Amino acid sequence: MSTDDGYGFIVRFEELITDRKAGKSIVNVADGSMLLRPQKLGDMQSDWIAAATTSGKLLLFGADELPQLGRGKGVQTIKLHKTELFPEKVIGTAVVPRGGTLVVHAGKRYTNLKGDDLAVYAGKRAQRGLKLPRGFQNVSEISG
Repeated sequence: MSTDDGYGFIVRFEELITDRKAGKSIVNVADGSMLLRPQKLGDMQSDWIAAATTSGKLLLFGADELPQLGRGKGVQTIKLHKTELFPEKVIGTAVVPRGGTLVVHAGKRYTNLKGDDLAVYAGKRAQRGLKLPRGFQNVSEISG
């Protein structure tokens, strides 16, 4: 579970289920932010998490760096620069299995990143990330 202001955590599916009619509050979202589409994690030890921002940055980090929580805000997944004129947001997150391919969509164009191309963007959680290649910096979505 992650938000577009750069925070996220891992939650087990069983913790999302409730018998209450009104539902259950899982993610604390700040004002002006929204929840991104949840991603299914296969193996916590070997999978990677990719996060892309509106400024064309991409960061890849190990899924074991995210905490497993029942509810809350989570931890910072990627560092964002928040300015008043153009607040940077997270476009999307994706789970990439070890040896898998990350598809980066920029409008009608897309590129497949795998192997050595993907290793360039690897880092630690909460780092800034690196710029995507020219022509793919206006990311519309990413998928693993």
